[in-house]
Amino acid sequence: MKYPIIYNKYSPPQIVWSAVEEKVLDDQFKLFQRRYRRSNRIPRKVEKKGIAEPKKPLKPEKPKFLDNYGFEQSYGGGSSFNSKWEIFFLIFFLLVFWVFILITLALITIWWLFKQIFVFPYFIYLHLRRKSDYSKNYKCYLKELQEYSIQYEEYLKKIQKADTANLLHNEFLRNERSAYADYKHERKKHFEQVNEQAFQWKYDEALREMFVKVTEPIISDFEVQKGLTENYFLKICRRYFDFMSLKIISDCKLGYYYPDITIRTDFGLYIDVEIDEPYVSQTKEIIHYFEPEQNDYSDSIRNEHFKENGWVVIRFTEKQVIQQPYSCCYEISLLISKLNGKEIPPNKIQDRLEEEKLWSKKVAYEMISINYRKTYLPNNLSEFF
Repeated sequence: MKYPIIYNKYSPPQIVWSAVEEKVLDDQFKLFQRRYRRSNRIPRKVEKKGIAEPKKPLKPEKPKFLDNYGFEQSYGGGSSFNSKWEIFFLIFFLLVFWVFILITLALITIWWLFKQIFVFPYFIYLHLRRKSDYSKNYKCYLKELQEYSIQYEEYLKKIQKADTANLLHNEFLRNERSAYADYKHERKKHFEQVNEQAFQWKYDEALREMFVKVTEPIISDFEVQKGLTENYFLKICRRYFDFMSLKIISDCKLGYYYPDITIRTDFGLYIDVEIDEPYVSQTKEIIHYFEPEQNDYSDSIRNEHFKENGWVVIRFTEKQVIQQPYSCCYEISLLISKLNGKEIPPNKIQDRLEEEKLWSKKVAYEMISINYRKTYLPNNLSEFF
């Protein structure tokens, strides 16, 4: 076993909201929600899909005069002959060939003359007719182009109007989102505050119900004689716990036992603070010890008595109280904050206490032999306090 020794049978209560309490919070939410009313005059967003751009007219192609005629001629080569017959046949073949060429040229000349006399005027007529159609089409194109420019100007005006409307719409939505975000933040902050207050009230009520059966101590009519160490630590506790609504009692009893220091919390919990020294200075009597082999603890009956009456017992050694008094107070405040859920202010000393092992009878006799208490107690104890 090591100091500080805590005998505590309590744990933080589990808070369960009832249906009635949830309905009350829901009604509060509805009342709070009425503070925010969205406007119905929201400008509608203009869709550009319905605005069609007019089609630009196609420019007609200018006709070209078609007078492309031509022919291609190919000529073959010859070879050498040795015999007379071969020369004869060659001359005959050449005569026939030239006769064929002359006849062909004559036919081509006749066809060309026929085409120049009869076909060429027809092509001229077609060209003139196409030219006339082109002039008519071009006039129609100019008229359509003028109408297109007017339609395009109207289209640009509609697009500009839609862009202006969309800018107003987006600006309104931006303002609405900003206002709604502020509303949500305010609502969240409000409900966090409401829930925190409701939870704290519920938690405090649960703590009070938990400690209803705690036995109240009897305040002594006379001043209980205490050592200088207890009086010193009593002053330290009153100085340290000024941030908590605690009641620190010095003279009281529970049954046949007188606590060294009694602390009463605002939710009804009583804490017995005990300061253990290894032996009595005058008589050298060993009053606090623990024998692990025999499971013999000198204060077990006293601790059980306080525990059965709903108290919490926390024990420190005299050396811890003298050398680390504010760390001892911090251990007590940790015990209380675990139950009531409240944080310890940062301006308070929050150094953890160094643990010290509970001594046995053999170790206590060794302490007596070396006069152990003088190693940490000052020479003039009253001046020190």
